[in-house]
Formats: sequence, C-alpha cells, structure tokens
Amino acid sequence: MKITLQISVFILLIMSCKENVETAKSIEKIEIPPQKEAKPEENEKKYEKIIKTDYCWKGKIQGKIPVFLHFQIEDSVVVGEIKYLNTKQQLPIKLIGRQMEGGVLRIQEFEKSGNVSGIITGVIHGTEFKGEWFSPKLRKDLPIALQKQDTIIPSKNLVGNIADCYGEYRYQFSEGGSSGGFTLTKKGNKSIFDIGCFTAAPAHNMAIIEETEVDLENNQINYIIPEEETCNFKVKFYKGFAIINYTNGDCLNGYFGHNAHVDGVFLKIK
Repeated sequence: MKITLQISVFILLIMSCKENVETAKSIEKIEIPPQKEAKPEENEKKYEKIIKTDYCWKGKIQGKIPVFLHFQIEDSVVVGEIKYLNTKQQLPIKLIGRQMEGGVLRIQEFEKSGNVSGIITGVIHGTEFKGEWFSPKLRKDLPIALQKQDTIIPSKNLVGNIADCYGEYRYQFSEGGSSGGFTLTKKGNKSIFDIGCFTAAPAHNMAIIEETEVDLENNQINYIIPEEETCNFKVKFYKGFAIINYTNGDCLNGYFGHNAHVDGVFLKIK
C-alpha cells in the first residue's frame, strides 16, 4: 500500500514539472514590441503648443527711425512693447491695441500716465509688417516697415484676478486731443462704475455716465443704459488695461454729445 502511494506521488510530481516547462516555453514565445522613443521634433511640437511666443519685428519709421517691437494677439487683443533704438536707454513703451476687420492691427503706444504717444496701423504679410505710424501730438502720419525676427519672447497671460479690475483707467491723445477715463471702485459688496470721455478741442463734447452700481462677472461689465435700446457696451478687464466695445448700437442717437463715445482702450494708471 505504501509503495503504491509513493509511486502515485512520484507520477504527479513528474507531470507538474512537465507542465511548468511547457508554460515557460510558451512565455518565451511571447514577443514584446520594442518601445519607440519620441523624435526630437515631436517633443519640440509639443513644447510649442504649450509655450506661446510673441511676434517680433525690427525696422524703421519713415526709413529713418529704427525700432524693435513685439506683440501677441489673443482674441483680437494686441499687447506688447516697442523700443526706439536711436534713444540712449531704449526703454520699452507699452503697446495695446485691437485686430480690426481684414486683419488690420491698430496699436497704441501708452505712456505710464495714459497718454498715447503714437498709433501704429498696419497689416502682417508673411514676414513683413507694413503700415503707418501716427503722432497724436504732431498730427502727422509716417510710413512704418518692419521685418519679422527670430527673437523668442514668451507671451504673457493677459487675464488677471477679479480684484485687480478695480482702479482708475485713462487714455489721452496728447494735449488737445480726445481723452477718456473711468473708475471702478468697491464699496462693501457693491461695484461702482463711472466714466467720462471727451472729443478733441475745441468742442470737447462729452460722453458721461455718473456713478452707478454694476455687476462685475468674469472680469467684465455688461452695461445697458436705461431706456436706451441702442446704447449698450461691455467693459473687458485685462492685466493693466481695459477695453470697452459697444454690444448694441453706438450711442450716437443723442444720448451723448456730438461724436462723443465711450468705446476704446484704457490704461490702468492706479
């Protein structure tokens, strides 16, 4: 009886070893596909999708005044800087503007006070940017011709925190030119808005809205003038500036003074 039991155990051990060997052989037959390494250009494309860069340009105004400028375009908003290379310190001047119909760019040079020292209007054609540079002070147009550069300047996030929306905003097209300004203040849980814009001398016609409570949501104000169906506008806040666009009508039905308007680009000065 003992002998029979030992023989049975021995047979089972032999069969188990055979199954293990066959399993091992079947595992050896499984082919593991080689791992492909990402090509350098593929990594570069992924990087480009994450990091946005500005358009960079170099050229001359009227063929005489050398300048370097860079800007980004996001949702038709243009933001960047310009340097006049013939100046000693070559300090950067803030550029803020909008992309208009037909791809035309209208970009304003803002001094820290909100004064607009120059207006660039032009179109990008491949590696060229051509248009006009206008001086509000001299009331003079000059041609501007720029060539695209390989300089890499990372674009900035234009949208700030909602708390940064509060403050004083202004623009002034030199002495005697049209001007405008508004404030957004916080009083308790309320947001208070007022604005005053004026046409150029000698008329100085006014577009004024006195202090009124508004709703500030998603960094913007949608304002509807009471009992005026054709005078609605939106104030959109960005880091350091705001843009006002009409959303219904143009308010030229007599609510404001002749040719007076509230739309435009405003620099935050306080």
